[in-house]
Amino acid sequence: MDGWQHAESRTDAVRDTFFRSRGIRVLRFWNEEVEENINAVCLRILAELRDGGE
Repeated sequence: MDGWQHAESRTDAVRDTFFRSRGIRVLRFWNEEVEENINAVCLRILAELRDGGE
């Protein structure tokens, strides 16, 4: 979950690159998405798990 301050965060980009280089997928959701539509967020996570991120 991210707030607006993460919109163009260089630190987040570096961390995401680190995780991806180790085979870890990163999904980002805005705070509002989780608060206002948790079902859609959960469906997206399930889809990523089911499809292997493809």
